[in-house]
Amino acid sequence: MAETNSKKILSLIRELRDLIKNAQEQWNIPVKSPGTTGDRSKEAVAIANVVHPLGPINVVGLSKEFSQKIESISSLIASYQRTTVQEIAQITGMDPMVKKYLSYLKDESKNLNSLSEVQENIKICKNLALDACQNTFKFVIQQTTDVSKKLGFRINTDIEGTLSMWGSIIVMDINFDEAANKIIKVTINIASESHQNDKDDLVDNLLTQQLSDFKNFKLFQKNLQALATLDTLSKINHPLDCFLCIKCIANDIKSIYDKEFSASGGDIPKIMTDGHGIPLFHVERVGPSIAYWAPRSRILEMDWDVVKYVMEKGENHNYMRNFHRLWITMEETRSAQVFLPPERNHYLIDEDDDEFELMQRYDIVPDDITFLLLPTPLKFLQPKENSIGSTFVQFVSWLEPPVYAVDTIAKAIGSLSGFFFSSGSEKRDPQSLSLEQLLIEDVISSVKSSSSDRGTSSEIRWEKKFDDSPYVQVYSYDTKSHTDAKKIERIPFIHPYQIFSSFKFLRRQLVFNTLFQSCFNSSTYKPFSKSQNTSAEATIFEESQPTDIQVHVQIIDPPNSLSVTFQVPEIVASVSLQITILEDSRLYVLPQILGERNDNRVITDELLTRVLQICQDVPMLVRWTLKSLLNNARIKTTEDEIMKLDGFFTLDQTENYATLFP
Repeated sequence: MAETNSKKILSLIRELRDLIKNAQEQWNIPVKSPGTTGDRSKEAVAIANVVHPLGPINVVGLSKEFSQKIESISSLIASYQRTTVQEIAQITGMDPMVKKYLSYLKDESKNLNSLSEVQENIKICKNLALDACQNTFKFVIQQTTDVSKKLGFRINTDIEGTLSMWGSIIVMDINFDEAANKIIKVTINIASESHQNDKDDLVDNLLTQQLSDFKNFKLFQKNLQALATLDTLSKINHPLDCFLCIKCIANDIKSIYDKEFSASGGDIPKIMTDGHGIPLFHVERVGPSIAYWAPRSRILEMDWDVVKYVMEKGENHNYMRNFHRLWITMEETRSAQVFLPPERNHYLIDEDDDEFELMQRYDIVPDDITFLLLPTPLKFLQPKENSIGSTFVQFVSWLEPPVYAVDTIAKAIGSLSGFFFSSGSEKRDPQSLSLEQLLIEDVISSVKSSSSDRGTSSEIRWEKKFDDSPYVQVYSYDTKSHTDAKKIERIPFIHPYQIFSSFKFLRRQLVFNTLFQSCFNSSTYKPFSKSQNTSAEATIFEESQPTDIQVHVQIIDPPNSLSVTFQVPEIVASVSLQITILEDSRLYVLPQILGERNDNRVITDELLTRVLQICQDVPMLVRWTLKSLLNNARIKTTEDEIMKLDGFFTLDQTENYATLFP
């Protein structure tokens, strides 16, 4: 009895350790080996910026699983106390035997721990060895089997050339040719009457493609885990069908896209940046995704015929990585939620729906944002709380890539989903990174140094030089300011209108981030040796040439506004450009020129606003302003002449501009 219990407890402890290790990896907290020491400040950085309701981990699911394992361990220990200790106590006059027995248990515990570590090391060595081999086919099949078992799927390998697995309502068959070392086909089926006509080859093609290429195995594993989660939640919360809930969301985003496509005359880029986004189905991730934003420069570079093809065929393409997307699935939650009944497969109210009849069973929720492309707000159905049994499940959208956002934006998005961040009056974590530091985190490794020197830029110079300009724009920002920020990776929601409402916050933040990063990025970053000088400012001034233009970027009210100031030496003028990001993510530039030649007719707010709307690039705005001031000529406010002066767009892009940004 003691031997069995000790093995179970050790197994549960290892599972608990793996659970914590996995959480550390998702939070990007460095995982130290036993007995090693590390920089604790670096560990705290991730905690300060990513551990929050919009972070990479569903804390509800994590705490539930953690509690279950702790409860199981406590139960086994209590059982051990009630049985084994009593049995030992009954042995009288046999002290040597008792000591020998306890010594045996202690030695066995040590051996089991050592054996566990050896097994893990063997697995790592095996994975590395198979990784290095040209033929990784057997490894892929074995890994798929192991992952599927951990996810709770039952496995059948009796049929030669086929690996079958199934859960409560999902069935997957992987057909392969072992002689040719080739995956032939991955097939997914949902064993439910409501999904009899829902067979979608896009899912099968996606999984087949990912499993066939070992480089994409981790992505295949994520998709397999997503399917397992929907299957498990459907089983736990029966009769709720999570696959049907996802289908409702997919139907809605497709219907809304069709409406906006018709209203905009097929203007797909405008639908993405100003509308409800572009629907993508089974592109990289199983299920529906929405492309909701991209920088102007990338939009002009895109081949939109390829985008249309990807939307229709669902094939993966590198173009999709140019878009900011969110992928929709489901997860556990603490609060009870209600969903549509099986007979209703979409939340959106159609034109032919009888609203009066629907109001008997549902609440009607209007879209709280009047998107520019639709004449009237959309209307959605919300099941009444007493109409359908409630379940502890909610929708969740994963942002790809994650978005760095100021606390006010994170709180606004959180409030849409019905949860709240801690009060802003609480003391700031001294280890947290500011928004500015997060935005340049990938450029400068030193940004993750200790908090005492994290605010300095003593070895940094940011400069931009255009080939046709004699000036070098040297950028700086106030490194002492600290804009509280979060890394948003997922957004829980219970109703589709909530995710559309979050677009206005995400888009405004992304426009702000794009403007800031246009000044501070890998191409403008110029490192300096510390031995050259003791401070960044001294270095800049000593190294400055007469052609250097010192440009200072000041964040005033992120993500709503920032200012850009610089001197024009040739005409002894001081220029201040106040940039405002409006609620609809459009830009407005207010110039102020002080000096000998301060003729504001040369550059007007209307003209500069148009320039920045076109390029979304601060150095190009500064360059255009310098040219205009030095030319001292009135520039016509036509888009073609602005772009010719910029030299930024090609002729083809100029011709496409009128259709993209009327």
